[in-house]
Amino acid sequence: GPREAHVGQGGGGEGGLASRLPDGRWAMVLPSGWLASPLPSLAAGDRIELMAYQAGQPADEAGVIVSAVEILEVVGPPERIDGLALAVTLQEAEVILYARTNGFTLLPLLRRQGG
Repeated sequence: GPREAHVGQGGGGEGGLASRLPDGRWAMVLPSGWLASPLPSLAAGDRIELMAYQAGQPADEAGVIVSAVEILEVVGPPERIDGLALAVTLQEAEVILYARTNGFTLLPLLRRQGG
């Protein structure tokens, strides 16, 4: 479809994603299986927050762990998204990995464009 054509632009195959990374960012794939809810309709360039909560903790312990993270690419077909390729700092990657490893529930929140 049109999305695949768009994703391939400006980078020729394997180099495509790396060429779109902002300075000081790394690409990681966040599998949809790590998330507590289905993903909203997302596109490259959207920015998301991730909220994390560990079972058994008071509700006010839930909080946003990474904010305004740019989606580089949506992995999988729109009706069944497999994951999101995200542009993250090493610190953001650490926080996401820590939360996942320690059994936190992760909730993706779509941020309004432009702010």
